[in-house]
Amino acid sequence: MPTRAAPAPPLAPAGVATPAAATASPGEEFEWDLATEAEGPEFEIDAAATAYYAPAPAKISFKAKALNGAPPVTFAWTFGDGSPKESGEMVTHTFSWVGMFTTVVVGTDAQGNTSQVSLILRTATPEEFVTRVGIDPEQAKLLPSPVPSPLPSATP
Repeated sequence: MPTRAAPAPPLAPAGVATPAAATASPGEEFEWDLATEAEGPEFEIDAAATAYYAPAPAKISFKAKALNGAPPVTFAWTFGDGSPKESGEMVTHTFSWVGMFTTVVVGTDAQGNTSQVSLILRTATPEEFVTRVGIDPEQAKLLPSPVPSPLPSATP
């Protein structure tokens, strides 16, 4: 099962959301980093996110792609924050509080074969995000405040 993790801040402009990128709409001038070929004959999917580290609340878009298999392929997403599942090749989700989350997408092809990808994301307070990413601290004032976590296991 492929997994992509949040890059260790502050080393990661790639995959790190700026305040504008954290609220970008799906497909809005974002270059998706998805594989183009399967690694073997088994049904395989790939998935990516518009950000892996962002200030909470963070609106993040996700995209999945079948690399092989029998069409049509369906995609089911869970976000690791207790929210309802969503379906579709491209989805957008808001992570309202600070924490580390594992988003999982399961692809199912027309023959019932499944493939799964996990994406590990981290959200931070606006102040921590601004400090770790190294942007102007005045920008923290422009970011919305995170919502307190209702799930004790959602924070590291």
